[in-house]
Amino acid sequence: MNANLKYFKYTDKIKNKEDIEKHPIFNLTMILMMSTGVYRLYTREDFLTFFKRLALLGNHYNFIDNFYLNGELFNFYFHEKEYTATAPDFGEMTGIVFGPGYTVYVEEEKWVSKLPKMIKNANLAGVFMNTFVFTKDIKIEGSDTSIDFEFNENIPLLKDVDLKNAEILASSLLKEIPDDIFKQWETSFPMAEEDFNNEVARISKIKQFDYQGLPDEVKKAIQEHFEQFFEKEEWNEDFVMKLTHLAWAYANDYIYTDHTTLHSVEAFINFDETGLELEDGGINLEETFSLFSLNDLWDVLKGRQ
Repeated sequence: MNANLKYFKYTDKIKNKEDIEKHPIFNLTMILMMSTGVYRLYTREDFLTFFKRLALLGNHYNFIDNFYLNGELFNFYFHEKEYTATAPDFGEMTGIVFGPGYTVYVEEEKWVSKLPKMIKNANLAGVFMNTFVFTKDIKIEGSDTSIDFEFNENIPLLKDVDLKNAEILASSLLKEIPDDIFKQWETSFPMAEEDFNNEVARISKIKQFDYQGLPDEVKKAIQEHFEQFFEKEEWNEDFVMKLTHLAWAYANDYIYTDHTTLHSVEAFINFDETGLELEDGGINLEETFSLFSLNDLWDVLKGRQ
């Protein structure tokens, strides 16, 4: 999760990058972009999709308590303090985009199928960002926050009437954002959308990692490296290939550090973290990199496809 703020329009309230990373609505927006699968907030169409999926999360899937009551969208917690979000709040986040390598949004059918996992990932990110909206049971006691991450993964089917209702509400929410916000942003950043499309085109040409296509001498060096860590009876070829994929991503600068200081593989690299859980739980790519001395594979993997 990496926010590109190149086209974010700073204001008197949010004057610089440090201000925005401490802003409750910015952190909330990042969590919700992860959850809705809407990875760009440039245009009215982007916000319409964003609000439509928020409406589905709140009114259909019931992931958000008390959604859109009395003109307010919902409450959330940021650093143990409760805040209220409104549609105009999100309008102030115009210009945020995930990147590089993200599309404008995940297609609807794919979003629905991945929704439970996306909500879980958003909750996990929320722990590091100290931002919570989806949990049904949040208890704040002093500086301690306890969160119940459990929810029913058997999400209800999405019907045409649900989509229609969400679209109507999204249109209403969009009208709450002053039109001048979009006009001023478009005037300030006339090249933003073209730059976004050019970046998508550039990234589409990047070749993915192919373990099987590596030269035999490289595979031999990889095997010799991992034999330091695994006995013969412990050898797992799939796990070794995944670790090699991670080493390749590091060697070729396809890793980024987000503002929570976590390392992640760029979204345009087809990398699946499943299976890299540490013994004490969770995934930490930087720790895995160190644990298996993946820096020793740097020279043999740099520039390889």
